[in-house]
Amino acid sequence: MTYLETPEDSHDLEEADQQPVFDEYHDGGGRVVVGAGAGTGKTTTLIDIVAEAVLEKYHEEDGNPMDDILVTTFTKDAASELKTKLKRRLRQHEQAADVSLDNDLWRWIETESYIETIDSFTHTLLKEVAVEMGISPAFEIREGLEDEDLYDEIMEELQEDDHIADLINTLDEAYPDESWRTYPPDNVQTLLETVHSKSREFCWTIDEAAEELESALVHTIHQGHEPPLDNDAVQDIIRSLTGTNTQPTRDLVEHANDIYDTNLEVVEAFSEVLREFDRLYEEKTVKEGLLSHTDITYHVWNYLSENPDSEWAESLSDRFDHLFIDEFQDTNYAQCRILCRFIDNTSPRTQLMLIGDVKQSIYQWRSAEPGIFADIIEHADSDAEGPDEFLEADGLAYLPLQTNFRSHPDLVESANHLFDGIFNDNARGDIGRFNIPFEPLNPRRNRYEADIDQSHLHVLNLGGASSKDDWFAQEPQRVAQAISGILSENQLQVVDEDSDVFDDPEPRDPIPGDVTLLFQRRTYMEQYAEALRDYGVDCAIDVSEGLFAEPEVRLLIDVLDWFANPHSKDSLIRILRSPVTAISDESLRYLASESFYLSNVLKEDEDWPEELPEEDRDRLDKLVKLRDDLRWERESSKASLIQNIIRHTAFDAIVLGDVSGKQKYANLWLLTEVVNDWEEEELLSYQEFLRQLTRLRSRALNNDGDYGVAQIADDDSDETVRLTTVHQSKGLEYSIVVLPDMIRPGIAFPHTDRLQLSRRQGAALHPVTGPHNAITQGAGPGGSYIEDDDRGTIWIGQNRNNNTGDLQYPHPLNDHIREELAEFWRTLYVAFTRASDHVIFGTSNGSRWWPNQYTVWAAAMREFLCPTDGWQQGEYNLPLEWEDDGETVHRHTTIAVDMIDPGEYVEEDPIGVEEINAGIETDLTHDVVDVTEDFMPRVINPTSLHDLSECPLRFQYRMLQNVSTIRSPTPPGAEPPGSLERDTWGDTAHKALERYVHGESSTEQFLDQYEGEVLHELENVIENFDSTAVSSNLPRDTSGILPEYELTAYHEPTGTYVRGQIDLLFEAEDGWHVIDYKTGRVAKKGEYVSDTYRYQLASYAWLLENNFEDITLADTHLIYIHPEVSEETVDVDAGMFEEELSRLDRHLDIGEKGLQAKPSPAPEDDVDPDITTRCGTCPYMDRCHVWDD
Repeated sequence: MTYLETPEDSHDLEEADQQPVFDEYHDGGGRVVVGAGAGTGKTTTLIDIVAEAVLEKYHEEDGNPMDDILVTTFTKDAASELKTKLKRRLRQHEQAADVSLDNDLWRWIETESYIETIDSFTHTLLKEVAVEMGISPAFEIREGLEDEDLYDEIMEELQEDDHIADLINTLDEAYPDESWRTYPPDNVQTLLETVHSKSREFCWTIDEAAEELESALVHTIHQGHEPPLDNDAVQDIIRSLTGTNTQPTRDLVEHANDIYDTNLEVVEAFSEVLREFDRLYEEKTVKEGLLSHTDITYHVWNYLSENPDSEWAESLSDRFDHLFIDEFQDTNYAQCRILCRFIDNTSPRTQLMLIGDVKQSIYQWRSAEPGIFADIIEHADSDAEGPDEFLEADGLAYLPLQTNFRSHPDLVESANHLFDGIFNDNARGDIGRFNIPFEPLNPRRNRYEADIDQSHLHVLNLGGASSKDDWFAQEPQRVAQAISGILSENQLQVVDEDSDVFDDPEPRDPIPGDVTLLFQRRTYMEQYAEALRDYGVDCAIDVSEGLFAEPEVRLLIDVLDWFANPHSKDSLIRILRSPVTAISDESLRYLASESFYLSNVLKEDEDWPEELPEEDRDRLDKLVKLRDDLRWERESSKASLIQNIIRHTAFDAIVLGDVSGKQKYANLWLLTEVVNDWEEEELLSYQEFLRQLTRLRSRALNNDGDYGVAQIADDDSDETVRLTTVHQSKGLEYSIVVLPDMIRPGIAFPHTDRLQLSRRQGAALHPVTGPHNAITQGAGPGGSYIEDDDRGTIWIGQNRNNNTGDLQYPHPLNDHIREELAEFWRTLYVAFTRASDHVIFGTSNGSRWWPNQYTVWAAAMREFLCPTDGWQQGEYNLPLEWEDDGETVHRHTTIAVDMIDPGEYVEEDPIGVEEINAGIETDLTHDVVDVTEDFMPRVINPTSLHDLSECPLRFQYRMLQNVSTIRSPTPPGAEPPGSLERDTWGDTAHKALERYVHGESSTEQFLDQYEGEVLHELENVIENFDSTAVSSNLPRDTSGILPEYELTAYHEPTGTYVRGQIDLLFEAEDGWHVIDYKTGRVAKKGEYVSDTYRYQLASYAWLLENNFEDITLADTHLIYIHPEVSEETVDVDAGMFEEELSRLDRHLDIGEKGLQAKPSPAPEDDVDPDITTRCGTCPYMDRCHVWDD
């Protein structure tokens, strides 16, 4: 019998194809696989079937019926929604059946049920066996920055083993860090992290992962041929991978052998490092009880695999009578292998429902395997005997849901036409390695009377735009005009949700909350948001974890960074361009001509150009004054510092003046709360605080955010147009959907990826060149054996066949690309089917965008939806057709091109403040803090120790406040190349020499990052070093050469650790040699800088003597390497530095301006503090109170 009753005025399952699913589950075989197309009532179906199972248990058994029912889904919000809807459905049952259910049932559902995310479920399982596995049952989830810290710690420890460090060096040469690129490839650490994490998701051991990598090199890339490769072998490899016949030259054959040997060494090195990485990872995560969700799933699977006959493992199949797996298309392999243990195929069988939609699987990047669901559907639909491969469940019946309750009939039928074409096109949606079960949908909604002549598909013609630049130069404004026109003139209508939307729908005028822009990525969101605001449309960018990527938060981070680093041009430029200062373009150009040296521009004896606004100078003055006023607050509460910045810059008033001001204001105060939580137990140093902020900003900008944006009141949402991503919108619906950025390609440059990895296709590392340059004979695959672009033979490429659009070359690794491309088209399906009433998209009458016609959404929309005459203004009849159960269905709809009258541009005064510091009525004052007589830093380097001895104020700026250097114009003869700062150029030159002394190949890879003047001068640096006596005395055995060698020693009398880094340390027959490199002007004897260099070299001698008892120091050298070369031996010893340390005055006076300044020369000496003097070399002279006048 059926227990669940439905109120008379509610939707009844019998009206649609949901009833057969209900009947099959409860009265049939009890095992059903449901393909739920977009808007087909997936959740309603699931809830009704779960509710019936609950009532059956409730009436027929004692106790909590939820104990025997497992319902898994993929987000906490979805799990909470399922609980809410289940309780609501049971309340409806009470009303319809006129019964009252026990109050305990509501509590059981909310707090004692297994309605949860699959991650939460595996978390519970691990707790049951954690002790047996040696894991603390109090383990915690590790996320975000904790991941980064763990991986960094592992890499540091790996470097401590000389053998592993050598292997990592080999990998670094093969896959150098190229973070300077716009789209950098993965570095070695990221490659290790990825293979390690994915191996766990794929249920691979580390040895199996290593075997996959080697197999890809030997059997896939080289087609089973092993060295020495001869002419026939190379010819067969080229033919197998590209389908082309070519006669390789002798040079190419030699090159192929080089490639094989080099990459076998790389793969073996990677595998060995990966094993050590795994050992340390397991040791640290298990010991500390800090696990990721992937770790938890892996440990549960691993326990079940190694202990299949354990009492606990065998008990799982009896734990639940009902299993409901929601969003099954997003399940990964490891999760399936765990769930299969809960399925009992003996009588009474576990009842099972899998529900989801392969077409809506868009999460392969987090290891979701829609192919598993597709295979299970095929198994169930074919009435195959025996259990399926993944869940090992037999007796599965496949029933699709095909009645769409969400969308207008025109949109449902347009989607049938569009996606019947896309998912049956082996150059688009069908390009993947599994079939997409596409069933056309039937609209349940009726049209309303006023809707007969209204189009529901709307096109914004962008003319001949066929490139990204052309597209984004037009579309944001066109979209903003259209939305403004729709909202101000009520040109479109949407269904009134309060009417009978199915049988007697009534229209209403749209409001802002009806409109949503769905983007592939968030890159251009702000551009569209600005355009909407220009047309008076309130809007909000809605992405879940993007707090630190929001413009107002990024700007505040820039302000905080500039406070500590006043010469950080990037931060300063963004501040000056922001509404906080509202500096005019003319003044910005002037500041750029002065290299943004505010200290020079704002000197009292410097005239502000008459043609520039005087208020710009006032704002700059107040900006600098604000930084000085708040400098003492940096080591106090950072939340208070942020509040003071917001208050004293009128930052809050500025953001509230923005059209999305409430959201921005809420984000700022959420940031304050986040920072306050960081310092709940202990204050952060300012340097660590900035590091934390910048890391979180970087993660958020890379779509890997850790904190969500502030949630503002729900009643504001109806008045705001949303901008969000397709991935964020999954499972939601909107009345009017705008699809912008349709020119964006699905995947860009996959041939540059250094790793290809999937459970089905295996794992492969990008081959690297051998010891010789690449050999090329002819164009295209077969001609270039290995290339950095898609012309190479032995790596993947996304070249398309001109006739079919399919991938041109049969390289086995191209299957990795196929899965990504197929998901790209499924993402379009998700985006299009979010709309209930209208879809608006931009396209153009440009060419077919060859070769992008198979890689951008706009081309497919043009192919399937474009009227015969192209995108000309007007309303057109559009014929539609699709296949349904072997028969062709014909329909028609209308599509409107440029028929939405544009709204009007809203002229508004620019947002800004007349005086940035208007909120400060009096100067901020601070109490003087005494410094005890035994004051001494815990850890210090020689340069800072010299500062402390010579001028404590200089030490304060450098060490205590972390203020960046504020340089005066570079002295003649010391200009760094290009636009580099002196410090940056010095670091770059040092890095070049570090690589050079270890071998030319490493140097070449480093120099490849640079070009033009910088590259030329780096080559000069190496040439200059080569001309020195030191270079000629370097030992041939590089193991005795130690570049950038760091030493630390404890000085007991002062209780201080001294830490120094020697540029070059090497051992020769006469002992050890210490080398210190310098860039810039050669300092003469007696100058302050010369004495500082001598002090540094003495500190190195002291550090060596205190670290090594029997060391013989032959000599210490000072080498100027740029722009000219100069070499001298400096006579120092450890005793000189010891004497300096011992005589250091540890009693430091502090006054109202900070620590004591010791000017040399003093202002009263009437001597110019040029570059030969202490003050003349000081990077902080421009802010020193001694020199204010």
